[in-house]
Amino acid sequence: MKYKCVLYGFHSFTDNVAGVCMCSKRVRFCILTSPVLSADDVNVDAPRDPDSMAATNADDQEQLGTPAPIQVDTVADTSIQSTENVNTDADMEVVWIATPRLYACDRDDVQTPARWLCDRVVNAAQHFLRLQYPSAAGLCDTVTVGCSIATTQWSQETVQVMFDSAKQHWFTLSSVGCADATVDIYDSMQSIPSDKSLKSVSKYVRVHSDVLTIRVLNVAKQKGASDCGLFAIAFATALLHKQDPVNVVFSQEQMQSHLHACLENHRMDPFPVTCQRTVRRRCTRQITVQLYCLCKTAYVNGEDMILCNSCSQWYHPACVGIEQVDYAELRADRSLKYTCVKCVQ
Repeated sequence: MKYKCVLYGFHSFTDNVAGVCMCSKRVRFCILTSPVLSADDVNVDAPRDPDSMAATNADDQEQLGTPAPIQVDTVADTSIQSTENVNTDADMEVVWIATPRLYACDRDDVQTPARWLCDRVVNAAQHFLRLQYPSAAGLCDTVTVGCSIATTQWSQETVQVMFDSAKQHWFTLSSVGCADATVDIYDSMQSIPSDKSLKSVSKYVRVHSDVLTIRVLNVAKQKGASDCGLFAIAFATALLHKQDPVNVVFSQEQMQSHLHACLENHRMDPFPVTCQRTVRRRCTRQITVQLYCLCKTAYVNGEDMILCNSCSQWYHPACVGIEQVDYAELRADRSLKYTCVKCVQ
């Protein structure tokens, strides 16, 4: 069975949790690239994904879980390119801030133009926001969110910075002011998150419905390609300070020095803005994400899933207690039928 390795973010510890291998600089995890299981009454020539129906592409709506990949704006695709910051061992030994632990290399990343922020800096900013707003939901470690270790139930107080590993891009997720089972994405490039990132969003923000609505908001775009981390922190800070990120234009030239001062003062203050603005269209696009299985998460092409022959619902084998050897047998012999626990009862 084939596997492929995906890089996720930057981190500074070593651990092994639920099949996720965390090394000193990057986090790696494996996902199956083999097709999903189709039951015996499913046409084997049909596309093997949980949502076999074609997506309806309205002007501002896109459907996750169909064979067709999500299309991302060309501007976002060509501009979001990541280069790993080069930090020496000496920089890692010099402590800049004791709690949470930041090093001289992190200070250099904050102060140097065109340098990308690593997860330590982003998590430090969230740490101080959490101290200022202890009742707010979210603000979890970005690596644990990306690995689906940290989760939260949907509420109107959720604010979370997330990292899209497929696009090497930071953005902010929020449910502040949203209707039930709806979340907003504040992205300084206004790009559509990758399928894997949408999967992470659905696993992090737990909802009880079969659909999660994600809106990409019309925030002012960043200049260049390296300041997405700064903007993500600025969006989170603004939301918790009751400031609407859609109606302001941040002063990009002052963001680095402002973040540096906030981290040294152990307090996150609103980022400087150049002007206020009014937009006619608050949401640039809306994504309807179909949720599957008992875990109510989105589907990513290549995941192992099994179809119940009675209710036609898709499930992850692990979520319904199917061992890997049994799943392989069901996969090999299409005459075998699977009936979920709900239908058995």
